[in-house]
Amino acid sequence: MNNIAETIKTLRKRNGLSQEQLAEDLYVSRQAISKWERAEATPDIDTLVLLSEKFGISVDELISGQNILDQQTFDLSSSTNDPQNSKQALKLKKQVNILLIVSIALYIVSPLTFLLDLNYKKISWIFAGIILIATIFILIYANLQNKYTQLYEQDKKQKLADNITGAASILATIIFLILGFFFHLWHPGWIVFLFVPFVWLIADLFENKSK
Repeated sequence: MNNIAETIKTLRKRNGLSQEQLAEDLYVSRQAISKWERAEATPDIDTLVLLSEKFGISVDELISGQNILDQQTFDLSSSTNDPQNSKQALKLKKQVNILLIVSIALYIVSPLTFLLDLNYKKISWIFAGIILIATIFILIYANLQNKYTQLYEQDKKQKLADNITGAASILATIIFLILGFFFHLWHPGWIVFLFVPFVWLIADLFENKSK
């Protein structure tokens, strides 16, 4: 039973499918997929046939996990278990985390520039520079996070949360620049950037729930 559970989960992730997507293809509920992957239940024979056809393997391979789970072990041992790759993975993950922390910190502290003893125009330019730097860091973060996921987590599908965050950052920057240059609303136009971290959190929670 455990082999079937691991095989289904491995094949689903390897093909970039969420539990909802696989459930739709098999005409079952997402809860059914979840139970299969937790080894709390097993598919009936008709569903096993559908699964084998979808993933291009035999029913025997699906039940035993032969080749599929062996390949997963090989993939893991050839990437993250290699000392050099593990070191690179930790370094890349550290860079990703630092970029995210710095980006969010810049978004949060950027309004403090309006407390400086400078004229409004200079303050606006300083604030705009900080926001642009934070946005660039967010975009770099999204790119590095996707790279990390693809290299070390065997997930070839880019994370939805990172893509949405990148798009939200670009959109917020465009809105902010339009408000500033055309309407002179640098302040309180900066408020749009406070939504970027929340967009990332909501998208990440939604993505994790769908897996």
